[in-house]
This record gives sequence, structure tokens and C-alpha cells, in this order.
Amino acid sequence: MKKKKQIIAAVLVLIAAVAAVLIFTRKNETESNPESVNVADIQIDASAGGISVVSLENISGMYVEDGSDEVMSGIFAATFRNDSDSDLQYAKLVLTVGEEDYIFELSTVPAGSTVRAMEMNKKAFVSSKGEVTLKQENIAWFDEAPSMYSNMLKIIQRNNAIIIENISGQTITAPIYVYYKNYTDGMYIGGITYRAGTQENLAPGKSVALSAKHFDPDASRLMFVTYAH
Repeated sequence: MKKKKQIIAAVLVLIAAVAAVLIFTRKNETESNPESVNVADIQIDASAGGISVVSLENISGMYVEDGSDEVMSGIFAATFRNDSDSDLQYAKLVLTVGEEDYIFELSTVPAGSTVRAMEMNKKAFVSSKGEVTLKQENIAWFDEAPSMYSNMLKIIQRNNAIIIENISGQTITAPIYVYYKNYTDGMYIGGITYRAGTQENLAPGKSVALSAKHFDPDASRLMFVTYAH
């Protein structure tokens, strides 16, 4: 009986440990704010017009920008807003504080939306001394709003999977990709946009389950679909 109780206790400890990891990695936590940087004082270069900085902070949790989900502490994160009337396809932004450059990459940010991105080189914010500027190295906007092709595809959302069914009456030519982003508390999490896809054509009435490692119906948003025309 004593041995049985010890086994049960060990299992409960393991469950608690796993739960703690899930809680820690599911939602990043603010570690410290670079309070001496007033975002209103950031000089935004004309080349980065349409993008504004909402907040700056050091956070702890999963590093999402390279898809590794490595648990880290002291990652510099910036929240940006797309103030333009167009959907942002991609931007590589450089936030310079004094003589230190911080690189952020954003993708698939709808007009009017905010996104919290992590510094691409996994840097922590160190010092607020000196002039603060934001400029872009590369930027591209969608010519037209990307589509989910809801007249062609029925999409069912599952944990770590996206099921697509061809309802168009015609074969949809591969490759077929569904793009998605993590989203919580009214904000996109990570500059990264994930995708799930198939290399097989999809015949009328047929469906396929796409592996989507980072997809959670409660914490992700479908962004758009592409297929070979």
C-alpha cells in the first residue's frame, strides 16, 4: 500500500510539472519594461510609414519566431500596429536605440491589427540611452486582401490539425497551403506566420487533414489559403 501511494504521488508530481510547463509556454510573461523609452518619442522613418510602435518589453516564455518554441527569458519584444489601410504581407524592421540595433520581422498583419514580435537575434533590451528610431529594410503590402477561398474549401479546425474539404466541384491543384497565426487578447503573437499544406491535388468532395503543429482553435486565427492556379 505504501509503495502504491508513492507511485500515485510521483504521478501527481509529474502531472503538476507538465501543467506548469504548459502554462509557462502557452503564454509569455512580461519580465521587465524598458520604461525609460517613451514610444511617443520614437522617430519613425518615412520608409516605415503605416507601422507604429505600441509598447516595448522584455518577456519570458516560448521563442516563436523561428518555430523552435525554445523556452527563454529576457527576450526583447515589441508590439507594432498596422495603421495603414492595407494588409501587411512582410516587413523587416530595425529599431535602433543609441548604437544598438534590434531586428523584427512581421508577416501577415491585417490593417488596423496589432502584433507582438520578438527580436530576431534573441537579444534582450539593454539600454535606453540615445536616440530611438524605427526604419524598414524590406516591406511589402498585399495588393488585395488575401482569401480563404470559402467558396471552394470547407475548413474544420482541430488541435494541431486543419481539415480541408473541396466543395468547389472541381479539382484544386496542389500545393495547397493554409496560413495561420497565433492570436490572444486581441493581438497576434509573433511576427511569424505558420502554414500547413498538402502536395496532393484535392478532388471534388474529398478532404484531407493537414498537420499543423502550432494550431490551437482557441488561440490561433486562419489568415489565408493559396493553391496552384
